[in-house]
Amino acid sequence: MKKSTKILLLILSILLVFFAFLIWPGKLYKKIQDRWGPKQSTQSLQDEASSKIADDKYTEAVPILEAIVKKDPKNSKAWTDLGICYLYAKDYQRAKEAFSAAIKYDSSSSSLYNLLGNAERDTSDLEGAKKSYQKSIDLNKAQFNAYINLASLLYNQAKYDEAIAVLIEGKTNIPKYMEIRYMLASFYKNLNQTANYNREIKEILAINPDDKWANTNK
Repeated sequence: MKKSTKILLLILSILLVFFAFLIWPGKLYKKIQDRWGPKQSTQSLQDEASSKIADDKYTEAVPILEAIVKKDPKNSKAWTDLGICYLYAKDYQRAKEAFSAAIKYDSSSSSLYNLLGNAERDTSDLEGAKKSYQKSIDLNKAQFNAYINLASLLYNQAKYDEAIAVLIEGKTNIPKYMEIRYMLASFYKNLNQTANYNREIKEILAINPDDKWANTNK
């Protein structure tokens, strides 16, 4: 082999080694990014969306959260936040879909079922809302919002006895949560159940003699 040929081959070998070292770190970096990058970027987006929601900028949070669930469709937190943003935008159907997706990946959340119930109620899916509120209560006997929402739903459907039964269960499980007692007393008053109304007022005042609502309405 000629000396010039050997030199050429040596130069080519050096160049190949050089380009291999130049390219390999880039491929390694890409692999690291593919493995760890999405999680980091998703968390960054999540933080940004949470900041928007904290500032009541729900409309601005929507595209961020939509990007998150596109990357990470099993992200229950992102689906939940997205559903809340849709609720504030009065896009109740999309809120219903978002909360349903969140529950798919977090079926043990009482508050999620309560939120789903709100979206179902606002899309006129009253039977669905009733089931969701009841599921919320079944998962957490202290979920006061679910008692109030379910009782209100039933009362508006003229199912007065059922509505009262829900509130009685609520005040039994959360005896010091006054809003449930206020609603129960109001139902009694609206239904002209004077004896039950007076008894409820007395119970409230027994818990807190200075209760403004009870003192105003006794």
